[in-house]
Amino acid sequence: MNKLSLSIDENESKQNIINYIELQNRQNEDHEQLEEIKSKYDSLQSGVSRTEKNLSEISDVLKVLSQSQEKLSKEYDELLGTISEQVAEMTEKAYQQDAVGLPDYALESSGARVISKLTTDTYKLQPDGIVGKISNILGIAIKPGRPPTEAIQPSIHPGECWAMKGTQGVLTLKLAKNVIPTQITVEHLAKEISFSVSSAPRFIEVYAIQDIKAFSEDYIIGKRELFGQEKPFTTLLGKIEFDPSKKSLQTFDLPSHLDKPIQYLQFQFLENWGNSDYTCIYRIRVHGSNSS
Repeated sequence: MNKLSLSIDENESKQNIINYIELQNRQNEDHEQLEEIKSKYDSLQSGVSRTEKNLSEISDVLKVLSQSQEKLSKEYDELLGTISEQVAEMTEKAYQQDAVGLPDYALESSGARVISKLTTDTYKLQPDGIVGKISNILGIAIKPGRPPTEAIQPSIHPGECWAMKGTQGVLTLKLAKNVIPTQITVEHLAKEISFSVSSAPRFIEVYAIQDIKAFSEDYIIGKRELFGQEKPFTTLLGKIEFDPSKKSLQTFDLPSHLDKPIQYLQFQFLENWGNSDYTCIYRIRVHGSNSS
């Protein structure tokens, strides 16, 4: 009986040991699986963190690119505006050289001026009939013409000229600086876009005024006629014929040269191409040198 009881106890002890070992093994397995799961979780968590970091970096890069794009767009607009201004300026400069590549000392924007008191009156358009007679008596122009300064402007457009009264008259200029005039350029509206060239000047005399004070006193105070062959205190530099049917822009050499620079010139218009009411002077240019 005692032997049987002892045998049963031993068997139970063995079974308990086996059960304990198996339980321990399962715990180890569970622990390994838990560690593996934890490792995978940590790896996933790390990946999420890296992804968030990458997304943040991408966001920063996109923000920088957006700012750069705005800056480039602004710089492009500014550059485009600058280029447009430069093109316009270059075009204007090219035009101001009058397609002959010579400085124009009669250009108003360069400092030249019209001496109004020594220049022929501007043509004034008056209506026919009694209204025209009354306005003429009162000295009121229904449609006043453009001033003589139109003759020293850079632009040439239909109707934008100085309409000098009659077929004969004078235009007196103070040049932009003291020069020895060697050439003049006369420009009229091109015949292809003009209704008529009959108002264009034909024969022109060019006078250098040596003493503007004495010259002015003689004409203004002494009441000498502006148009005439006798012109004291002047030197005749040349007489030219302008024919607009050939070219709308023509440059003429002045045969007589001065010993020293002058600043005052007078253009005397002797005749036009047939218009008895007025003569249109679109532009006069003066070219020369600063020294003898």
